[in-house]
Formats: sequence, C-alpha cells, structure tokens
Amino acid sequence: MNHKILIVDDEAANLRLLERLFRREYQVVSATSGAEALELLQTHDVALIISDQRMPGMTGIEFLKRAAEMRPHTVRIILTGYTDVNSLVEAINSGVVYKYVTKPWDNEDLRQTALRAVEHYKTNRRQNELNVQNERLQAHLKTANQSLIRFVANTIYLKDESLHEHLRRTSNYAVAAGHRLELDDAELKELSLAAFLHEVGRLSFSDESDAALAANGKNSFVGRAVQMLASVPELNNIVPAIRYQGRRFDGGGAATSGEDSPEAVSGERIPLFARIIAVADEYDLMTAPPFAEKALSHDEAIEKLRGEGGRRFDPRVVEVFCQLTAIGRIRRAVAEGSIGMCLLPSRILGGTDGLSNAELLQKIKTEPMLAMDVLKAANLASGSEKTAQFVPAMSRLGEERLRSLVHQKGLSSLDDKTNANSELALRRAFAAQFLARHTENIIDPDEAYTLGLLYDAGETLLRGIFPNQMAALENLDEDARRTSQIATFGIETAQISRLMLEACNLPRRLTAAVGTHQEEFRLNDPIAHLIYLADKIAKSKDSDRFAFVEEYGAEALATINLNRADFRAVCSRASLVVEEQINRRQGVYPLV
Repeated sequence: MNHKILIVDDEAANLRLLERLFRREYQVVSATSGAEALELLQTHDVALIISDQRMPGMTGIEFLKRAAEMRPHTVRIILTGYTDVNSLVEAINSGVVYKYVTKPWDNEDLRQTALRAVEHYKTNRRQNELNVQNERLQAHLKTANQSLIRFVANTIYLKDESLHEHLRRTSNYAVAAGHRLELDDAELKELSLAAFLHEVGRLSFSDESDAALAANGKNSFVGRAVQMLASVPELNNIVPAIRYQGRRFDGGGAATSGEDSPEAVSGERIPLFARIIAVADEYDLMTAPPFAEKALSHDEAIEKLRGEGGRRFDPRVVEVFCQLTAIGRIRRAVAEGSIGMCLLPSRILGGTDGLSNAELLQKIKTEPMLAMDVLKAANLASGSEKTAQFVPAMSRLGEERLRSLVHQKGLSSLDDKTNANSELALRRAFAAQFLARHTENIIDPDEAYTLGLLYDAGETLLRGIFPNQMAALENLDEDARRTSQIATFGIETAQISRLMLEACNLPRRLTAAVGTHQEEFRLNDPIAHLIYLADKIAKSKDSDRFAFVEEYGAEALATINLNRADFRAVCSRASLVVEEQINRRQGVYPLV
C-alpha cells in the first residue's frame, strides 16, 4: 500500500520538484501555505509531512506544531535554507520535527530520509495499535476481575453475613493505615482487595466443618485461600499477603520448616500488606460482635494492640493504626444514648400539645435524626419484634413519652447544607416508598421509607463530628468521596449508617441493605438495589434526569423484578410523586 505524504512549500518550483520526486512511491498531497495544509489535514490522514521552514504567514515549525496536535502519529520533516539552529533543535527535542534537511537537498538523500520516516511511522502505528489492543484487553480483564470479586463478595455474604461485614471493615482499616504509611493508589487498591479476601479460604469449608475450623484457627483456611487465589493470575500479587497474614512479627509461636516457608519468616521479611492486615483484622475481631465474646471499646483495643507491638505485630504498623483516632470518635458517637443529640446542637421543634398523633407522626418523619431517636427508644423499650416502622414505634412508646422525646430531642438545621441534606433524605424516602409499592414483595413500603430517610445517616454524623474534613470532600464524585473517607476516617458513610441503625435495633435484613451501598463489593441484594435506586432518583437533576437508568445492568434490574422499560416508567413516575410529596410536606412542615 502506498502511503500518503503531504508536501508544503510556498515556492511553486520547489513544490513541483518534490511532487515529481515522490509521486511514484507515495500518494502526494500538496499545499502552498501552512493554513492550506492544516485544512487538508482535516480530511487526509498522512504518514509524512515535508514542509519548508521559511513561508509567509506561518513558519514551517509553527505549522508542524499545529499539525502534531491534529495528527500526532504523522512523522514531520522540515526543509530549511537558513541556520536557525535554536528553533530547529527545540523542535526536534520536543518531538515536533523528526528530522531537518538543508537546502539545496540531494534527491537521493531526501528519498532515503523520507523512506526511513515512513518506516518510523509504520512502526509507531503498529505500536499504537498494539497499545490500543492492550488497553482494551486490560479493560476487559478489569471488568472480569470486578465480576469475579463481586461474585466472591456475594458468596461470602450468602454464607456468612457477619464475615462479609468483618472483611469490609478490615479492608477499610487496612487502607486507612496504608494511606498513613504512604502507599500509592495502586498499592492501596491491592491492599484493600487482599484484606477483603484474606479469609476467603473459609468458603471451602462446609457448615459442618466449622467446629474443626475454629479448633485449627487461621492455618486451616489460609492454605485454602492461597490455593484459590493462586489459580487466578490477576490475583497473584496479593497471595503473599494472604500466605503470611498469621505470622508473628517476632517469629515466635511456630517451628521453622524451611527458609521460604511462612513459619520461617519474621520481622520486615513478612510482606507489609500481611503486617497491616494482621493489625486491622485483630482490631475488628476485638471491637465488633459477634467475633468478640465481649466487644472492647476503641481505646481498650488500641491498648491491647500496643501491648503486642514488636511481638505479634509490626510496631510501626501498630503505631500508625493508633493514629486512626477518628474510628474511636465515631464509635463513641454511635454508642451515645441519643444519636441525634450527639450530632448537632438541639432546637425544640415547637410545642407538641396542639398536634394530633397523625400530625406528630408527620413531624417526626421529616427529621432523620429525630426519627432515628424515636425508633431506637421504641425498640429498646419493648421486648417485642424489632421495627423500622413509625406507627408501631409510636404505639410502643406511648403518647406521653413520645411527646416528651420530641420536645427534648428535636434536631436543628445548622446551615444550608444541613437543610439540603434533610430535603434529600425526604426525597429519597418518598422515592423508596414508591419503588417498594411498584416492585414485587421486596420490602414493606413503610420500611422502605425509613431506610430512604436514614440511608445517609452516617454522612450526617461525619459532618457533625468532622465538619472541616467533610467540607473538603464535598466537590468529589461518589467514588472519590468514598476513597477519601476511608483514607481519612478508616470507615465509610455506608458502614457508619449501618452501625447507627444497628444501634437502633432495626431488623438486620434492613441494616445490611443500608450497609452495602456506595461500595466496590456491592451485593446483589434486592433491598440494597431498591434503596440505591431511590437515592439516584432523589439526586437526579432535570438536565440529566435518569441517565443512570440506561447504565444500570440488566442483572441488577432482575433483582427488583423489573425490565428496563418498566424501570424507566417507574422512575419517571417516582420523580413526579416525590415532587408532589415534597411540595405538600414543605407547605405544612417547612424544612428551614
């Protein structure tokens, strides 16, 4: 195939000479100025440009700089009869010019130079095509790996929901520690995955073997985990972290069985990821039931970790982990007797004496943190079944106690951001309630309303405790916000929301759904998908309304028993209903 070349020279005689020189070997396109040549490049993909340097209006170097922006893979040669060495050297060094040829040129030398330039173009083009193919392959592998990881996450969840939550927390704690150890983004991603999969070997044991598993400890499943992960080439990088996770830093507690065996490794020969995971794992085992017989406080767990620094654990990792003070503050806030009161200063909502029970109910349902306090008080006050619905909660408390609670624990909006979040919570609640009514037996509509209202309770808590840090994250997209939250606090808002709802004694199937949103290992849980979609509807703007509808996967839609056409119709109707409800509610009980 004859390649196409572009020749640019303002002197007609030179242009004709060059055309005759190259027309037998190449398809020749010519122009008498840089401006004309740029127009030709709009429609011609050329392998080589040969341009004169001294031309009126636009010099050769100026033209080639612009040509390089339009056609970066085209090779560029400049002809010059002048000794403007500095500009030529700069152009060559910057990659704008492949080579310069002085006038008068030797025809054979110029032909050979052009030949080498075209070969250079062909080589670069092949390399570029290989790069594109490689990028596509990497994207495909990334998608495949994400699918594999999601499959494993769902399998863990279905086998043992508590284990799934333990692995998520351990992963986040490990990433927060790794961030303070100055790991780069790629390393943090690998660490996150290694920590999440560090007990994947448990999947190879049946429920009947749980007793044997408990008796043998980590060694009984670490080997299985290594075997499972080693069979997936893309996960080989994290295998050492899994293999050595149980090794003591001081090398004690095991007999040596060869220099490269896990038993023989100690100190900093233990991979850093394994040392980090060991500390993060132990912290969560001590602080999170049902793993601990008696859950320790953050401060108690930190003291125990300090005591094992240099023995079981790397003292440097322990010291870094002890700097994660935000986790302790968050856990203490959740453990407070009144969740609402620990977040923001209180404002009395107003007298309740003149309100009917129905009006009082509506008032409670407009304030997420007050609603959470009411549910918590109701579930702790009764030995009956846990509830996430407000009518049963009010009935359990009784009218006198309920009105006293509202009077004492009314929650105030401090600023425009808080007001906006309160409205967003209501929008999400109405959207969730509507979706629940138009999908088959996924969740009771009143429970869906509650989950929608309290979906981002963790965000409110973080803004109350860490206002400056949260303000710095406001302009980030969802993924970047989540990543920054984990690095900063060691925990994400979804997990905090779950902790808060668990503190309210809400049914576990509901708290699990809230705890799985905004995360890499999102589960195929119908309730989780429904609440996640309600959040998308609540946040959608007129300019891009429901763009997410087309992006949502068919398999995810199947979990809520909708096809795409029905889903689109339900979302559209839900949006209208949300606006109607918000307008009606604000007219009676303004949010500000």
